Amino acid sequence: MEKLFTSIKTKIQLSFLIFILLATLTGILSYKILNTIIAHEELKSKIDEMVTHFAEARKQEKDFILYDRKEVAFLEDGKSESLQKHIYAIGNIQQLIQQIKISEELAEEDELYEKISALASAVSAYEQTFSGLVKAYKIRGFKDHGMEGDMREVIHQLQECRSKEEQWFALMLRRHEKDFFIRHDPKYIETLHKRVQDFIAFVEDSRLPHMSTAYREKTTSAIQNYANYFDRIAAIETKIGLTKNEGFIGALNRNAEATEPLLAQVQQTINQRNQTLAGNSMLFLLISICMMVACGLGFSFLLAREISNPIIHLSQVVEQASVGDNSTLLTLDAMQRKDELGKLIVSIGHMFREINLKVEEIYQKNILLQTNAQQEKERIWVTEGISLFERIMAKQANDLNVLCDEFLFNLVKYTQSSQAVLFLKANDESGIPIMQMQSCYASNKKRYILHKSIEIGEGLAGAVWQEKEPFYMTDIPDSYSKIRSGLGQAKPTAVFIVPAVLEEEVEAIVEIGSFREYSEKEKNLIQQVCKGLANAISRVRLQEQTNHLLEKANALAEELRQNEEEMRQQLEELTATHEKYQKIM
Repeated sequence: MEKLFTSIKTKIQLSFLIFILLATLTGILSYKILNTIIAHEELKSKIDEMVTHFAEARKQEKDFILYDRKEVAFLEDGKSESLQKHIYAIGNIQQLIQQIKISEELAEEDELYEKISALASAVSAYEQTFSGLVKAYKIRGFKDHGMEGDMREVIHQLQECRSKEEQWFALMLRRHEKDFFIRHDPKYIETLHKRVQDFIAFVEDSRLPHMSTAYREKTTSAIQNYANYFDRIAAIETKIGLTKNEGFIGALNRNAEATEPLLAQVQQTINQRNQTLAGNSMLFLLISICMMVACGLGFSFLLAREISNPIIHLSQVVEQASVGDNSTLLTLDAMQRKDELGKLIVSIGHMFREINLKVEEIYQKNILLQTNAQQEKERIWVTEGISLFERIMAKQANDLNVLCDEFLFNLVKYTQSSQAVLFLKANDESGIPIMQMQSCYASNKKRYILHKSIEIGEGLAGAVWQEKEPFYMTDIPDSYSKIRSGLGQAKPTAVFIVPAVLEEEVEAIVEIGSFREYSEKEKNLIQQVCKGLANAISRVRLQEQTNHLLEKANALAEELRQNEEEMRQQLEELTATHEKYQKIM
């Protein structure tokens, strides 16, 4: 046993065993941390999906209230496209919440579990309120359907009365009815009730020839039926909400206002946990490295002390052999040992014969390691660059000018270029597609070059537009910058022109120059971020189109409101004229 532990092999094996155990433990913990990070990223993705689905649900809610509730398909079968999309969006949210509760195995006392539970309750309350609103609209009906349809049948009977006075009363009832439906003002309910009483009083007191007892009873019953239908519709309208803060509509808005902060809080909690986890992972990595370095130093010191003397002696012998001392072999024969050094001494002769081959192999391996390290460094550089530009394009998702400026400025800065210009696809006055200069940077400053544009096939940038392929040039003519390029007056050493292509359509062209030649990693980065730029430009333009359509819709709504007001005024004038005519008669 004593001999076993005095063996150099045993000592080295024990040292490496301890080191391997530490490395294995570090690897296992790192694997668990990595799985935790991946799980948190998946959780963050689910929360982002919930935010998107809730925004879609709100949009479909508004579409239903404004349009689909009046459609015949909904009034007859209770179905509409916006309802189906709303149900789908809310169902996805509830499914994601359930998945989070199951997959994440959150403890009930966990803050995130409480927020997820509160979010589930808020979404459920929102959905229940919306269901109540849908049922209320179905009961109320529109035009010839539901309660309004029944009421229209009664008022049509009243409008067919024999005398003009009765028809005038029926017309006034319709007028008050429309005023209430348009303005949602409760005062019109009282006005209509007063008009109903006046109508009934007129029928009961009238001495017109056709006013028989049966006719009076029939007309009075129809008037009362109309009033009852109107009261029921008014009650439904009140339940739905006469204003945005009342009834189901008010409850929907309050539920949405309660749900959206909860979504934001859950997002914030997940982000904070991700940051904490990243910090803990870095701390664990540093501690592991320090422990492994400390163990390595300790083992090195111990082993060096145990075998240093024989190794020093052997080193002296080898040094003598390296200078051609012929007595070295005799010395090696005399250095007989029972441990591993004895075998090492025997192998020394073979070592000198193969030393050159081994040196060459080591040299090649060093070159390979350096190449791999350089490739990894370039990969990290490209990955960080792509991440930087993704953040820029996500942050500037609402303003195309700012997006182009920020993109070009950071591209020049990140690639250490001297100058760059960005052309954005547009149409000239004749509707012909052109590339309009949107942004220009040189010497770390924005340059303002107005009215610079190119057509497809014009110059190198136009050729890139036409071919939809990047172009790299190092043989730059002296007149290039002034004649063909938007890069200012300085002559660059290398120019790289890259199209930003989305679905076979060139959205923009980036022309960038440098006083040095670009490496493959830089060209690869520029091409990748230009692909992302095309997507970002498309999203911004789509957002601008959406905003423009929304403005047109608001303007149309305002025009309709004005037309309704003019019709109401004309109706009042007509009524006044009719009353004046009756007085004259």
